[in-house]
Amino acid sequence: MKNLINQNNNSKADIIQYTVNVDSSNNNSYHVNGMVENRAAQNYSSVNLTVTGYNAKKEVISKTKITLPKVPAHDYTDYDAWLTSSSGEKISTATVEFINGTKG
Repeated sequence: MKNLINQNNNSKADIIQYTVNVDSSNNNSYHVNGMVENRAAQNYSSVNLTVTGYNAKKEVISKTKITLPKVPAHDYTDYDAWLTSSSGEKISTATVEFINGTKG
């Protein structure tokens, strides 16, 4: 299953989710990838993100943390993560949330 979205993210954070693609794999694992946008005028390095997978009812199924080496100012960077569904429930969508990073 592929679910590509370009969401309208009204978050005040510098680093926001721009697109997400959820692709199911074997053994209840899901490949989540897409792009994040840096809306700041400065580069970010060591960007920590939380990737959360949800079922069709918008209930949390799985979470993981990833780190991106760099997100350039006013630009986009690809991210990749793997989520697993221990309950066997299908992950239908995912969100990416900025935790922290080094600005400058």
